[in-house]
Amino acid sequence: EVTEQPDNAATQGKIAKIAHLVVVTKA
Repeated sequence: EVTEQPDNAATQGKIAKIAHLVVVTKA
């Protein structure tokens, strides 16, 4: 069973920041 659900704003923000960082690094 899955107990980890990254639904909170902090996790979403962290994911968004990391994704943005990856895009900037690739550019």
